[in-house]
Amino acid sequence: MEIKDQIRPLKIRNCLAYGLGDLYGGGSFFIISTFAMYYLIAIVGMNPLLAGLIPGLGKVWDSVSDPLMGYISDRTKSRFGRRRVYFLIAVIPIALSFTMIWMPVAFSSQISLFLYYFFAYLFFYTTSTLAMVPYSALSAEMTRGFKERNKLTGFRMFFSLFATLLAGVLAQPLIYLFDDPKTGHLALGVIFGLFFAIPWIFLFLGTWELPVDNDTGPEKVHFLKNFISIFKNRSFRIHITMYIFAYGAMDIMMAWLKFYLVDYLDRGGFMTIGLGSILITQILVLPLYIAISNRRGHAFSFKIGLTIWGAAMILFSLHTHYSPMIFLILNCIMIGAGMGAGVIIPYQLLPFVTDVDEMITGRKRAGTYSGSMSLIRKLIQGAVVLPLLGLLLAIIGYLGPIPEKFTPEQFSEEILSRISDPLSKEKIESAFLFTDGFFQLSSEVSHDLKRDIRLILDDIDYKGVGGGQKKIDLKQSSHTLSWMKILFILCPIAFIGTGLFASFSFQITPENHSILMHEIERLKSGGLKENAQEETIRVCELLTGQEYGGLYR
Repeated sequence: MEIKDQIRPLKIRNCLAYGLGDLYGGGSFFIISTFAMYYLIAIVGMNPLLAGLIPGLGKVWDSVSDPLMGYISDRTKSRFGRRRVYFLIAVIPIALSFTMIWMPVAFSSQISLFLYYFFAYLFFYTTSTLAMVPYSALSAEMTRGFKERNKLTGFRMFFSLFATLLAGVLAQPLIYLFDDPKTGHLALGVIFGLFFAIPWIFLFLGTWELPVDNDTGPEKVHFLKNFISIFKNRSFRIHITMYIFAYGAMDIMMAWLKFYLVDYLDRGGFMTIGLGSILITQILVLPLYIAISNRRGHAFSFKIGLTIWGAAMILFSLHTHYSPMIFLILNCIMIGAGMGAGVIIPYQLLPFVTDVDEMITGRKRAGTYSGSMSLIRKLIQGAVVLPLLGLLLAIIGYLGPIPEKFTPEQFSEEILSRISDPLSKEKIESAFLFTDGFFQLSSEVSHDLKRDIRLILDDIDYKGVGGGQKKIDLKQSSHTLSWMKILFILCPIAFIGTGLFASFSFQITPENHSILMHEIERLKSGGLKENAQEETIRVCELLTGQEYGGLYR
């Protein structure tokens, strides 16, 4: 029999208010994973290795801030509760930090560009920690019911995917509204920054926190020990593995998608249609996966989804530049149908693994668990996926664009004066002709000469002058394109397979969760451990990974 919250009924308007928070969580990370690397390399003009390092190095701070925020929110006391007070604090930083990522700066040196965007990313990730860690913890504290929690997560994922859909459909056209791509990206930052920030006011007004009946605030536990202790929870270890590899597969696929469509398939115009097909399908399948989770458990839903997703990635490898658009769309629909489970299930599981922790410790530490998930999410995207993407692009010989024109001062002082090889200097001088006060790239320059120019500019460490420098995209070599296809297909499949394998060990089902919650309530009411039923002991040990006698300390 399911434990239901009798303190305050959960209405649709409360579910809507709760879900609004993940407009930011879903939309902002999607835009960054899909557009940021291309922006830094092709628009700003950064070296791919440096561009990949920016989000990765930001994880040094995040490795502390996420579990620290969970620790702090678990122990916060205010008139607005432990979690919701941070929603108000985060409103302005959300808008400002997201805008800064897309702010074009006219720095000529790679180090200056690197430092600015590193700071911008650091500000963004710190802000997301401030907001998202308490937000993720809130689902465990608005209600205790199995289906009610799944409903909250369903609304959350709907808004997350809705924001992702809006970004996928509107981001590129918004950028194209402006002749200068730097202005288009800045508009992207301002508009979406406000879109992500304002809903947090309504989130605050429409949610609540249940009373904490075993207050952990006075207990003095170092936050690092507090964070490490959650890995004693067997269900959490399996859950976090499923989460890491599902979201890792998604981040890898999304980060590579634009490069794959633009450079390999030469179908850059399909980007918006493809993303829309994936994201709309994800939204449509959410009720299906929620229903399956309510009846058969979350792991069963996860297995179905990831199997579909893996098969869809294999099919994607069969496409060429000449593939009919309908086949590409159907393939993207299949990806979205499978990816939907990978997106929603890990977040559905969060409140339930915190229940297992309460059986272990006798305490409510949803903030600590939320902090760990936020940390892992950023580590996947910032310290693994984007740096790995930048490294792999450099290894396979991916060449960024070349400037369309130079001022006479730039051409003389920053280009010709730094080239020592006479042949290289001759190639540059023959390619750029003085017209209308600028040295402009001739329309008659061949692809091979453009590639030579890019390599010459790389030799003198010249990448362009900030976001204001107009660029000409290059045609990649056949070697680079072949490896791009291999990596785009195999990397997500490897992650999907690992997450799928882990899900076979996850044992929180509706039946097991009901047994667990009744046992927690029995012990909380003064029941003795020696009176526990044999089936209850088995379930508690299965979910916690520890002997029953040492539980509920």
